[in-house]
Amino acid sequence: MITLSRWSKSKQKGITLIEILVTVLVLSIGALSMSSLQMRSVKTNQDALSYSLAVIQLHSISDALHVAREDALEGHFNIALGKEAVNDNSFIGMSLFNWRHSIRTLLGDHADSSIHCDETVCELIVTWVEAKKQDNEGQISANSVSGSSTSDSDISVPKMVRIEVQP
Repeated sequence: MITLSRWSKSKQKGITLIEILVTVLVLSIGALSMSSLQMRSVKTNQDALSYSLAVIQLHSISDALHVAREDALEGHFNIALGKEAVNDNSFIGMSLFNWRHSIRTLLGDHADSSIHCDETVCELIVTWVEAKKQDNEGQISANSVSGSSTSDSDISVPKMVRIEVQP
């Protein structure tokens, strides 16, 4: 029968400091990875929300185009990017003004939209700008939750949704 000496038995008791440090290191890396994954998930969900809001707004104005089909086909709903909609108390004016106001409220002040109708189809576009941070190494990330540093610079990423509908 093999027996261990008294010295080797006492040597194997407990956990060494190195084992504890390695465990803490592995757990820390895992926790940082999970928080990075969570931040990326939140950013992806924010992008999906923006696209969904843009599509909802496109469908809302397409309903107005269906209601006033003749006006749409004659180009009375046409409005270019950057041009302000005028609320002249007509159905078309109120529809365009409210639509543009909703888009800017939901997607930001730099959001814009356009409508171009011809004899058969209307092209509807919603654009907006998403702000991101760029660090010194050129890495692009979402707006930082912890605040901005002086070495980071803001960049703009344009987004767009375009559909064609028949009024």
